[in-house]
Amino acid sequence: MHTICSKTPTSAAGCIQLARAIAMYMDLVGNSYDLNPEQKSQMLLTIMELWAAMDKTAIELFPLLQEYEPVFSPSHFDILQISRLCDMHRLNTVRLYLKSRHERAGAFGMNIFANPAKGCFGERYYNESLDSYALQKAHTKIEDAAKAARERKIQQWMTMSAEYEEKVKISSQSTCLYRTDANGQVRHNERGCGKCTNQRQLDTFRKIRVQEHPLPADEAEAKTVVSWQYNNIC
Repeated sequence: MHTICSKTPTSAAGCIQLARAIAMYMDLVGNSYDLNPEQKSQMLLTIMELWAAMDKTAIELFPLLQEYEPVFSPSHFDILQISRLCDMHRLNTVRLYLKSRHERAGAFGMNIFANPAKGCFGERYYNESLDSYALQKAHTKIEDAAKAARERKIQQWMTMSAEYEEKVKISSQSTCLYRTDANGQVRHNERGCGKCTNQRQLDTFRKIRVQEHPLPADEAEAKTVVSWQYNNIC
């Protein structure tokens, strides 16, 4: 591929196709060019052309993306060893595209891979995208399910606590069972001893697993998780 596509596909399928093309190309090349700086530079340039086409498509699908800086900077490609004039033009096109992306993002200074925080992509996508209503419904559904699970866990804890206390009471009120054998020796009848049996049950009493809330307590983090889950399910 020698130029950034002027007409990129405007569908999610097109974006995925470009992402797969990048992954396939990297798998095919592998480390073949590691000892040849010029060929390695050509490989990286081709990957960046594909990436730019994918980025354009993604922005057409999700305009909010253009307010976030790309992880690449034009200066990252200063080390490429390019000798042909046509390849220099290709590299310049990529650099200009990255420069324009950084300028459009302005002074925001955050990329889409930043840790979840106020103003991160996940939170703003939750609040501002066309999927906002669906995300809010999904969020409510998760919270309702978590609340129901917590109530079930509380009921389980109360039931098991009452059962445990009853066994403790029985154990404290009972005595060990002894019997006299044929030789007149008094021995502890462990198998038939109700107190010991009850104590063994107490020692191995089933513990309740901790009930963890499925979403973070921080609002921005929770919205980011919901956005991520929703887009991975849909």
